[in-house]
Amino acid sequence: LRVVVDLYVNRLEMMQHLLNVTLDDGLIFGHAQQVQRRLRTVVLPYTVFAAPPPNTSVTANATNSWAAQVFRECATSHTASVAAHGMTLTSSECLLVQAVQETMREICRVVTKVWASGMMTGIDPLYPPEQRPEADSDHTRTLLGEWKEGVTQLIPWLDWSVWVKCRPACGFEVTKSSSCL
Repeated sequence: LRVVVDLYVNRLEMMQHLLNVTLDDGLIFGHAQQVQRRLRTVVLPYTVFAAPPPNTSVTANATNSWAAQVFRECATSHTASVAAHGMTLTSSECLLVQAVQETMREICRVVTKVWASGMMTGIDPLYPPEQRPEADSDHTRTLLGEWKEGVTQLIPWLDWSVWVKCRPACGFEVTKSSSCL
């Protein structure tokens, strides 16, 4: 589980930070593209380039079924070898594997859903510019709100201890033995 925490803790925290920024309409699309670039780095190892999103409207493909393989690869990447090798595990090991599977499934569900919605609406900078829909600040703001909701619900669900921090952060004069909470 430590590998999963180390892999996603900073990325999810950065996503939460980026999604909590308030911007003027003129800057919203560029900011959404910045968020989308961050998302792409999270899903890139699991992306199947042979299965890109179809060139159809968002409503025609609202399920984002084309992204299912990305989700599947992401959700099973850390535990697939355990199942593939048919290892005999103790009950404690089974519990740990199940915890990693459920954690990865939830992280990947949220991240893939957010990334896929950005791809389908043309926010991803890799989306062909000639096929990109007209930038609509209201639609982009709504989409960023949906992304924020997903990430904001994911972080407390994960409830990782590394996120227990003083906000605002403690000053340098506060030592680890001092309490700033």
